[in-house]
Amino acid sequence: MLDFSTVSGNWEKFWNGTLGRPVVFTKITGVGDPIPDYQWFDALYDFSTPPEKIIDLVLKHFASSRFYGDAYHAWFPNFGPGALTAMIGGAGHLMPGTVWFSGGKLSDVTPEDLTFKFDPESPWAKRIYEISQAGAKRDLDELVVGFTDLGGATDILASFRHGEDFLFDLYDRPETVKRLVDEIHIAWHAAYKHFRTTLGDDYPYSTWSCMLSSLSHHMLQSDVSYMISPELFGEFVLPELKKSCLKFERPFYHLDGKGELPHLDQLLAIEELAGIQWVPGEGSPPLQEWPEVLNKIADSGKKLQLVGPVDQVAKAIKVVHNVNAVTAFGWGDASDLALAEKLVAEYR
Repeated sequence: MLDFSTVSGNWEKFWNGTLGRPVVFTKITGVGDPIPDYQWFDALYDFSTPPEKIIDLVLKHFASSRFYGDAYHAWFPNFGPGALTAMIGGAGHLMPGTVWFSGGKLSDVTPEDLTFKFDPESPWAKRIYEISQAGAKRDLDELVVGFTDLGGATDILASFRHGEDFLFDLYDRPETVKRLVDEIHIAWHAAYKHFRTTLGDDYPYSTWSCMLSSLSHHMLQSDVSYMISPELFGEFVLPELKKSCLKFERPFYHLDGKGELPHLDQLLAIEELAGIQWVPGEGSPPLQEWPEVLNKIADSGKKLQLVGPVDQVAKAIKVVHNVNAVTAFGWGDASDLALAEKLVAEYR
């Protein structure tokens, strides 16, 4: 049986720089019998489905999986990236196997007339709250609840402004954009505090990234920034990120794809930022083929999270000079069992 106490202790040593090795989380799925009713996106269960039933399905999924190394039974209510959109006036759209967001009835409202505020009574907020609460009642050896993926402030605004219109707004109405990003920032942290109450002050922190911390932590992001210059990033994205970093003790940033690499220096210059998760993105060379990016992060004094298939993660760790700065999350199926076991054996 998984010993959560030992695992959580290893994570704390990693954060404090005393573990002396990478922290390695590997999860292999599809080992046991399939779970016919299980959904990766919890939003795809009918909203009338009892939360306890969903948690039971999650536990069955865990029983058909294998966890190695510094892994624990990490789960977060998965309502899609940018779920805050549906809690501040936008709309969530459920599709087979995925969830996406738009401004809904606010899509055609002019930016000057838009205003955002977190609504804890919205259907999505209430649903995430009750499912989180149901999960938090379980023993930590069984399941550890993480925060839903609220999204990034600028990404959420882009959901309301159809992406391309958002880019024009940066030039046509910069002060309005800054006001709206600031309102989303306030709504984001109000939502964070709201969902934090479902878990209790002493509950260990986790997010969709599966990193574990006894101190406040979250994965910040701005995926839309791959479309803008470093100058625009510094004007419209960076100020909000800095404010968010001040509100967490161990904030991380999700660096998604080569289009965001021009912003890396600005991110590394944020003193309060604890680390960066590097994801090469679809169609890019695999994780291990970015040694210059991995080492720039790990050698900067920041932590580095590697995320990807277990074979790529195993190779990527080898190209990092400062492996003690690395937290690795690798996944695979039954064919990867031996590889997962070998990986964690190297870093016990």
